[in-house]
Amino acid sequence: MKKTILISVLAMLCLFFKATAQDKPTSSAAPVTGQVTDEQGLPLPGATVQLLSTNAMSVTGKNGVFRIPAAATSGTVIVSFIGYTTLKYPYKLSDGPLLIRLKPAANSLDEVQVIAYGKTTKRYNTGNVTSISAADIEKQPVSNVLAALEGRVPGMVVSQTSGVAGSSFNVQIRGQSALDATLSRNDPLFVIDGVTFESGNTATNQINSAANNPTSISSGGLSPLNTINPADIESIEVLKDADATAIYGSRAANGVVLITTKKAKPVKLK
Repeated sequence: MKKTILISVLAMLCLFFKATAQDKPTSSAAPVTGQVTDEQGLPLPGATVQLLSTNAMSVTGKNGVFRIPAAATSGTVIVSFIGYTTLKYPYKLSDGPLLIRLKPAANSLDEVQVIAYGKTTKRYNTGNVTSISAADIEKQPVSNVLAALEGRVPGMVVSQTSGVAGSSFNVQIRGQSALDATLSRNDPLFVIDGVTFESGNTATNQINSAANNPTSISSGGLSPLNTINPADIESIEVLKDADATAIYGSRAANGVVLITTKKAKPVKLK
């Protein structure tokens, strides 16, 4: 009797261990291998490659090559590197080694800025310059470019003298520099495509109209900047510090507004 019970227990133990062995996952899958490069095909050493399913991680070598143990024959790897956009890349072990190309991440410090003596980027610009792109101007349905700058340039106050379409604007950069209006209107210097806009912000058409101040005709008038189509402007840069006066002199004591218009670009015919 005891012998029969012992044999039955041993048989049950054998079945239990066999089932446990079948449930245990196998790690016989081949590792995920590949190379990480930039858009020009140059290897990126030190890039981080991680499996999305198991969080297994590896770092590329000096040739951009990586190797990660895989628990499945297919999945997704996450590749990240400083200065480049993080990429999720699907893989199949049957396809062989991966070739992953990363794209540079967009950085606002590398945006081109037009200054008085050429072009530079925010990264290398030492002056205080605010840039407004054509995309920002297109978001506002205005007829005067000064209206598009309202609320978009720190330290710049833009206010319209009248609610009538075409009326002039008062513009101040970093406050008022002169108390006597006969000495200075506190208007910045306007430069269009490298040429000084002679009329500046001085109101034109002094004929008494609804666009003028009824009590003082000299303080009203139409804005001369209405002659510039906002849709033709590529970018606007506002110079607000001594960088402007060092180039344009005393005329730029109240700041400078640089307006760059759109120009034809060479393209291939289709």
